[in-house]
Order: sequence, then C-alpha cells, then structure tokens
Amino acid sequence: MCCLGEGDAWSTVGAGDVGALARRGAAALGALGVGPNRLVACAAESGLWLPLCYLSCWAAGGALAPLDFGPEGPGDDALASVVARLDAAAVVHEPPHAARASACAGTVPVVDAAALFGAPAWAAPARPSDGADPSLGAGRAAAGDWSHCFFTSGSTGAPKGCLVTRGALRHYADARNVFDGVGAGARVLVASAHVFDGAGTG
Repeated sequence: MCCLGEGDAWSTVGAGDVGALARRGAAALGALGVGPNRLVACAAESGLWLPLCYLSCWAAGGALAPLDFGPEGPGDDALASVVARLDAAAVVHEPPHAARASACAGTVPVVDAAALFGAPAWAAPARPSDGADPSLGAGRAAAGDWSHCFFTSGSTGAPKGCLVTRGALRHYADARNVFDGVGAGARVLVASAHVFDGAGTG
C-alpha cells in the first residue's frame, strides 16, 4: 500500500494498482526508445506521479533524471541545457508543468503523466489485499546499468550530473532498510526534496 500526499489531500493506492499503472507507463516509454542506459527527464514532483515515473522508467529498463521545475528551481535556459546534456529519450511532466516542459525539451518527445498512465494517478482504487509485484522490470537491466541521475544545483557553474547504477542503488537501499529496521508492511515518510539523492531510495 502506498500513501500519497497531494496538497492537503492524502490517498492510498494498492501495490497491485501501482504495478499496473507502472507497466502501462513502461510500455509507452519503451515505444519512445527507453531502455538500458537511456534517460528520461522527469518534471513531476507531487502525489503519485514521481514514484510512478521512477517505476515505469525502471520497468522499461531506463534511468530517471528528476528535475526541479518548481518556482525556486533553475530557469528555463538551465533546464533546457540539462535536458540536452542528458540526451533524454523523453521528458515526462505532471500537468501543471506542461508549458515549461515543452519549452525546455527542444526536439525531445514530451509526455504528460496523466496521459502516460491513462488517468489521474490518485484516482486509482486502493486494494489493500494487493501484494508487491517483484516482477516489475525484472530481467530488463543489469546491475551496472543506470538507475537514475541527479544534478547539482550549479551554484559553482553548470549543474553537474551524477549517475547511479542499479546495483549501487540496490546495495544502498538494502543497507538502509537493515539500519532503519524497515521491512514488509513498514510505513516510511519520505520528506526530502525529490531532486535529492535520498528521494530515489525510499
């Protein structure tokens, strides 16, 4: 079960529903050429959009680069430069960022998250009996393939990208779960910025 905040509202989504939505997104991203070591720029930061973008990208075999399209984030020129440097296969955005995502994408395909997943993500019905879906993305990427890419703020010049492999992410997440005592059925609050490295390991 996933609990997501959207403004002042909270909703729960069953793991089976998350898996179904992620597989739908993965099929669409795969059709755009997303696969091992192909990056997807992500302008989604709220509710279920961001985790769905991660899971869809991973299930397609690709890697995600979350970008800060918020009012305190970098300007359009800086974002356009990052998208170009990523050689992204697609730019996925949540509905409020449609105009800016299109302006920053250049010739890169732009995909609305609402269209990618077929419906408002938070409208998916919760099914508490659903279990996790361990097959999501299984066998489509190796441990040395990229998982995600985070960029520095660029305060000392151009933002610098840091690529993380799937193997490194898995080892880190496993170690953190042991250290923090996180197991099946645990509830974990992820409160870090979505463009910070810790956000991809919850």
